[in-house]
Amino acid sequence: MNKNKSLFVRFLPIIAFAISPLLNLAALPFITSSINPNSFGLYNYYISIINIVLLITLFPSLNSGILRFMNTKFESYTKDKLVITNLIFLSTLTYGLISTIIYFYYQDILFIYISVTFYFIFLMNFFKSFLNVNGYKIKFSLILLSTTLVQYSFVFIMFYFFSLNVYHLLLGNLLLSFFILIFQIIKSKGSLFKFNFNVNKKNYSKIFKFVIPSMVIAFAGVILSTGDRILIKNLLINGDFYVGIYSVNYTLYAQVIDLIVAIFYLYIPFYLYSKYENNGLDDYIIGLKSVLDKYIYLSTLAVALFMFNYDKINFLILDNSYLTNTKLAIYVLVGQYYFGIYRIISNYYLVINKQKITSILLIIIAVLNVALNLIFIPLYGYIAAAVTTLICFIILVILTYLSIYRSIKDHIISLPNVFIIMVPIILLFIVSYPDMYKDKFEVAFILIRDSLIIIFIYFIFSLIKIKNYLKEVLR
Repeated sequence: MNKNKSLFVRFLPIIAFAISPLLNLAALPFITSSINPNSFGLYNYYISIINIVLLITLFPSLNSGILRFMNTKFESYTKDKLVITNLIFLSTLTYGLISTIIYFYYQDILFIYISVTFYFIFLMNFFKSFLNVNGYKIKFSLILLSTTLVQYSFVFIMFYFFSLNVYHLLLGNLLLSFFILIFQIIKSKGSLFKFNFNVNKKNYSKIFKFVIPSMVIAFAGVILSTGDRILIKNLLINGDFYVGIYSVNYTLYAQVIDLIVAIFYLYIPFYLYSKYENNGLDDYIIGLKSVLDKYIYLSTLAVALFMFNYDKINFLILDNSYLTNTKLAIYVLVGQYYFGIYRIISNYYLVINKQKITSILLIIIAVLNVALNLIFIPLYGYIAAAVTTLICFIILVILTYLSIYRSIKDHIISLPNVFIIMVPIILLFIVSYPDMYKDKFEVAFILIRDSLIIIFIYFIFSLIKIKNYLKEVLR
């Protein structure tokens, strides 16, 4: 019974994370048929602006890394927790002030609505990080599942019984997050609002040692993930439309890799961190290589499947108003593939507490990405944003790999894996532009047939690797 419960606790977070992209995929036909690219583009543009506002207010820096650090320093846990509470209070005031100023600039109620929604979603994400880091896996997973299910239930309900619009996309998440947070405040009997700013400066400086690197990393991440939308909106005529096209492809294809990375990241804390803390750096490096090897194997298969079928997937899922005769989807997909590799290998610097290196690398790449976008978006349109981001992510992986090699004097990526991760680049030149389709049933049949062929070929070339994985599992 205990073994079954252990397996349940272990796999429940995976199920919770997998549900979100699957429901998102299921909702896209309803979203794209109800919301035109211009409205969807403006919605995503405001989200990009709000992500930058969140960054300024330190919110993204108050993350699971700080919570994990606090849990290893129990002698001052209470004071450290008070510092976090104070920072959330100050960040809330700053966030409200900046959002109000921006609202008066745009004078669009949609901006305020998204701003309020993202505030409560952030607080909920922080609460979920607390549960995950402190070992409340079942509660963490159930809350993650419930917010996801309620969010998309609202989308489906609004589509079938009302007129679905951009206000409904996050409404369910907002309402449930609000009620859960209110419940937690009542449960704590107001203790969450006990602010005390007479905390020793040493406690603040200790927390800020984690906040500042996290803020730099978050800044670079926001620029890389949302800066392109801001530039597309402001550099191109009819920018809202192109942001809508760009965003729906990003939503569809980036989440493929995000899901795989998220699943691996669920088990990095207790698998790799425990190796480092119990057996030292050498054992951690062996574990990191194993995680990276499995990630590359799984994600490369996923990328190959989607690259050869992207036009069929778009035809089946997206409304005709979102279909374009471009390779935008595969540029986004391959870019996220390399960024996923970076996220796995850069965990090395998180474990040894040298995030300054990743901060510097990310800032360099973010600045390069903005510079390239400023040059090429006006010349080649919104496609340039996806291509420049792909190039920047490849450079980021190379620089991070070389930096780690210089540190550990060992290859974190094996030679066979180097050849494997070059496959998506080769496929970029092989995969053709979208075909024109008319019959969805026929396209679905072709999609299934082609996918089975790709999986079969991939497994034939991977028999030795699969055999080794099975030996490792059954050992």
